[in-house]
Amino acid sequence: MAASVRYRPLTTMAEFEQAADLELTIWGGDMRDAVPAHVMRAIEHAGGLILGARIDAAPDVPLVGISISLPARRDPGWALWSHLTGVHPDHQGRGIGFGLKQAQRAWALDHGFDTIRWTFDPLLRGNANFNLNRLGAQGDRYHVNLYGEMRDTINVNAPSDRMEVVWAVHGPGARSDDIGHVALMVLLSIDADDQPHRHNLPTSSLPYVVHIPRDLRKLPAASVLTWRLALREVMQTAFAQGYVATHFVEMPDRSFYVLRQLQ
Repeated sequence: MAASVRYRPLTTMAEFEQAADLELTIWGGDMRDAVPAHVMRAIEHAGGLILGARIDAAPDVPLVGISISLPARRDPGWALWSHLTGVHPDHQGRGIGFGLKQAQRAWALDHGFDTIRWTFDPLLRGNANFNLNRLGAQGDRYHVNLYGEMRDTINVNAPSDRMEVVWAVHGPGARSDDIGHVALMVLLSIDADDQPHRHNLPTSSLPYVVHIPRDLRKLPAASVLTWRLALREVMQTAFAQGYVATHFVEMPDRSFYVLRQLQ
């Protein structure tokens, strides 16, 4: 019989220490960029959630996933702010991240939250697909260098630009990336040299298309920065016009956001 994954809130200092160790395993880098155990205690004590995932339920089984969230003021009320969610590298690709988000959603419903918010790197297409399509969240804000210079192995030497998403916990959930036969206006595309090409802003209210690279790992650091700055410009412009990122489309030769003006 295949082992099952169990999700439950962490409540003891010993568990928080395990979660802090798992953070470093997932993201690497410097402990100064991790959430220490005593801060997890403060978050849990003040009404937040430290969620853990284990293979089976035995107390001596190591954590394979964590999620940290706390109450946050967002007009017109409160949201549950999801600071981080991660899965041990040896257990990624098995649905544990999705399970953590669903357990977080259930906890939010039980504790009176209507929405969960978090941020992610908008140049990472895997995260974009997961957040917008699998979960059904929508991107509505763009933050420039939100965390300053970070020292972990994933974010080193790059501005920590982030897209903020909102997830309605009472909503329908997963969304298809099939947008049908809808007329679209391209704001950002990829040229023959894999560089970003900005297009003139349309005057209509048609949905926007914003392309991103298929694989950042294949691009030199200078090109990644060029892409980040181009994406920053078009996303900030679109969000200021009342657009939100509603879909992320994956095709064999391209990946792009679809932004719509919500009525």
